[in-house]
Amino acid sequence: MISYLGHNSAPRMSNLQDQIAVTSSDISTPGEEIRTNPSFEVTEEWQISDNWTPLHAAADTLDIYKIRSILSTTTYSINATTKETHETPLHKAVQSCDDEFGGDKIGIIRLLVSHGADLNPHDCVGNTPLHYAAKGGFLDAVETLIELGAVVDVDNKELESRDGACGCGNGHGLAGLLSGLTGGRFSSGKFREFSTPLHVAASAGHADAVKLLLEKGAKVDSFDIDDGTPLTCGVLGRSLEVCRTLLEWPGGLASVGVKQKQGHLPIHYAGVGNPAVLRLLIEKGVDVDVQIDQPDCWSHGRTALSAACEEKYNMDMIEENVRILLEAGADPNRQLGRKGTPFLLALSSGNVKAARLILEKGLADLGSATLANEAPLLVAATRGQAQMCEFLIEKGCDVNMRTSYGDEYTPLHNAAGYGNAETANVLIAAGADIEARNFDGRRPLHMACFKGKVECVRELLRAAADIQAVDDSSWTPLHFAANYGHVQVVEMLLNPEGRKPALLNKRTTGGQGGGNCTAADLGKLCGYDNIVEILVAAGDMLSAEDDELIEG
Repeated sequence: MISYLGHNSAPRMSNLQDQIAVTSSDISTPGEEIRTNPSFEVTEEWQISDNWTPLHAAADTLDIYKIRSILSTTTYSINATTKETHETPLHKAVQSCDDEFGGDKIGIIRLLVSHGADLNPHDCVGNTPLHYAAKGGFLDAVETLIELGAVVDVDNKELESRDGACGCGNGHGLAGLLSGLTGGRFSSGKFREFSTPLHVAASAGHADAVKLLLEKGAKVDSFDIDDGTPLTCGVLGRSLEVCRTLLEWPGGLASVGVKQKQGHLPIHYAGVGNPAVLRLLIEKGVDVDVQIDQPDCWSHGRTALSAACEEKYNMDMIEENVRILLEAGADPNRQLGRKGTPFLLALSSGNVKAARLILEKGLADLGSATLANEAPLLVAATRGQAQMCEFLIEKGCDVNMRTSYGDEYTPLHNAAGYGNAETANVLIAAGADIEARNFDGRRPLHMACFKGKVECVRELLRAAADIQAVDDSSWTPLHFAANYGHVQVVEMLLNPEGRKPALLNKRTTGGQGGGNCTAADLGKLCGYDNIVEILVAAGDMLSAEDDELIEG
């Protein structure tokens, strides 16, 4: 007879024969008493709305005492599923194997299976209990589930695809391969469709679980919906031990040359991943310049080096990857179709460390580099890439160069017009002409006021930009701010820090209104009554026809 024990003192059942012997007749508490015990009711509102049974709740907290009691009543289906996530009590028990609650985890798994729990049920995103055991790296759960009959290479084709019972979808794309248990411990994890437990363990970086699954017969080169392999998952998961295990498994080596449907190989992901994994793949003979061959894909033609050069995050790691790839012979000048070359991608994305490494190794020519037919410094200023601007100026780029389309913008014009204050300061510190005129006489301060870029206006004024400067149509910065409704800029020009304010009653000679307009006139013409009020109060005059409109 098995008697009731406390939550943390339940005995572990030693083998399958023991757990099969656990039946309702072995439970000492009468079923009638259990049915009326309020502690066995589901009380959480969110659990009630999701159709949790008391068995789900007990399994979720690994309470073997309650599980035994509930099973003795035969009131609840052992394979009942929740409404939203379509999870069974066995799903819940396995997901709770992270020691948060303690309890006899393996004993509970055996107990549920002995009472008829399906070992291979799919939740709403297609995952089985074995998927979750692999995801969590719960080795004892993985081993027990397989021992009891779980299919080791079961895929997770989502339930919607199986029987239309659930509307939850799987993510497709790079992030989908790595996504795990999201939204809390009670949520189902979304992995790519057709992912096996081996995919999941590799993605999560659980090398021991990977070894165990391989020992149990998992296919080393199984494919998910996009032809991704466990090795692809391991590379994306950045686990050197997982990748080494898959590449050196004696029962069958993982292939480094398996392409996904989008044409990606593991080396392409490694370019932006763990440098140690990248080195391992290169050691295994991977071609570092192999390109993604998928004409219909956005990444067609890219290499591992181009992926690293285009990266904008984890820059210390990326710098190491670029160094590794260059030392292995990767070509920074390899044409990648519309994307240019890896070197140009580094310049375009603001990846200073990659660009510096390439130039220091003498592998590219900065003087001939163009991005969309413009010099890299002009593009960097437009994009607000302050560090790239510093780097390019350091390497000899002219801080006052002009755009190539005849409009004669300088990098400072671009930085000011796009609101890149930090970049503007870098350019000014490097000697940029603060009063440079473009094709129609506009200066950087005009551009900042035209676009309402408050911080750039402030920095240009601090750098002594001419607050009264006029363009070829006699527009001052104040005219631009009023015409385009930038209240804060108008106020800043009227009350600059430590400067004389903008002159009032200056009239244009062209443009909006046919010329002969004050700033107040332009504000009135464009319907910015709040700006008109500010300007008139400051002493800027409205023309007679505008006065009549106001009086009317």
